[in-house]
Amino acid sequence: MAQFKVLSLLIAATITISSKYCKNISKQDCEIVFVLNDSKMIKLLKADYVLIENQSGYELKILNKQSKLLIEELVKPQIKFCVKGKIVIAEGNPMFSSSVPVGAESFYPLSNNNRIAFSAEDKILISMINKVMRKS
Repeated sequence: MAQFKVLSLLIAATITISSKYCKNISKQDCEIVFVLNDSKMIKLLKADYVLIENQSGYELKILNKQSKLLIEELVKPQIKFCVKGKIVIAEGNPMFSSSVPVGAESFYPLSNNNRIAFSAEDKILISMINKVMRKS
């Protein structure tokens, strides 16, 4: 019974932390990109990145070299950013996978060591599920 109470509190804390970054976004928060995994969170301010819309989603260019180095160390991070007042959460997907992450609305390529695979132009290519074709 005590384990259940602890687990319930832990789940509530996780939901509270997630909602802080995912649901209650103000216009000011919309200028922040979060790159995070279970142990670390890197916050990119507007001066640290450029977000460009393309045919399949977005290209995220990290301008802050120190932040980019920290991001390169993260294993299977989520990328959270805001577009037109709506939060977008991108999940990592193995580079040569023929499927997309279950339940994800967007994804980016993961390298063999489960880190973000940057493009040749040093960008993170984020594909939106509704813009790419899904195989059933």
